[in-house]
Amino acid sequence: MLLIIVMVLAATLWWHIRPVSQLSDVETSADQPRTILLLGIDSSSSQFEAQRSDVMMLIRTRENPRWIDIVSVPRDSQVTMPKCTGSHAGEMDKLNAAFAYGSITGDDTNSGTVPDSPAAAGMSCAATALSEASGISIHDSVAITFSGATDTIDALGGVDLPTDKNGLIVRNSKRPESAASEPSATPMVRHFTGAEVLKQLRARKTVADGSDLARINRQQEILGAILDYFRQREIVDNRGTIQSISDFTILLNTLAGETKHTLGIGEMQQLLRAVVSTPVSSATLPTRMAPDGVNVAWGSQAEEFWKLYREGIDLPR
Repeated sequence: MLLIIVMVLAATLWWHIRPVSQLSDVETSADQPRTILLLGIDSSSSQFEAQRSDVMMLIRTRENPRWIDIVSVPRDSQVTMPKCTGSHAGEMDKLNAAFAYGSITGDDTNSGTVPDSPAAAGMSCAATALSEASGISIHDSVAITFSGATDTIDALGGVDLPTDKNGLIVRNSKRPESAASEPSATPMVRHFTGAEVLKQLRARKTVADGSDLARINRQQEILGAILDYFRQREIVDNRGTIQSISDFTILLNTLAGETKHTLGIGEMQQLLRAVVSTPVSSATLPTRMAPDGVNVAWGSQAEEFWKLYREGIDLPR
């Protein structure tokens, strides 16, 4: 969920500096459910080409009632590779390979156009792979490198987050305001740099049973805590209005080359407002062990999950 905050803030100012000719001609009605694919690229630089998407999340925005669903999709999911993966088309492979293959082939078979960058091609191919496997519609995509996320945390002076007795970041939205505003007053809140947060986000072998699902659960916990922190900092208010110009400018400058997206002005503004003012819930796609004993496969539970998703109703937690 940190990704949501970072990407939304970065792209918001980008609206104001890109040429008018690049803006979307058709904006989407605010009352229509939308799905945005978020991709976290595990790269130590702004390099997108040939990189696998280490984090894959879906944001589904809903109205009546207003709600945001964050769905984590295991990167080790075995799916059939789409045509945009070139020579890998038709093969069974990890879902996160689609971004890497697509960024290399540079092919967008759905629109018939040639993407203007490896990142654009990778996002398109990753969205195609997930859409074809699940049957859901993905309206837009956003990709950010891990270095972009960590650099943003450092640029803002780090983050003060609640921890358990072992120093692991936990989400505790109900902790007293005094503890949130004076982290030094309690041993359960400590200051983290971007690298320290990233270390916990990446951890797998030392988390629970060492599975990708265990890591996803930890990521949701950590990113939820960071989302709480950014909300408390009030960079934007609940109407999506910028409150801290200095913080906002820092975010923009830091993420100049680390974020790519397909969102238009209307969609970005809606998402920005939704993130800071709408209840957010998280879910993880249910999976089972694949025959190879290493990756995961989608079974009947996954089919039911995607059915509920397509119908726009509540998802199992």
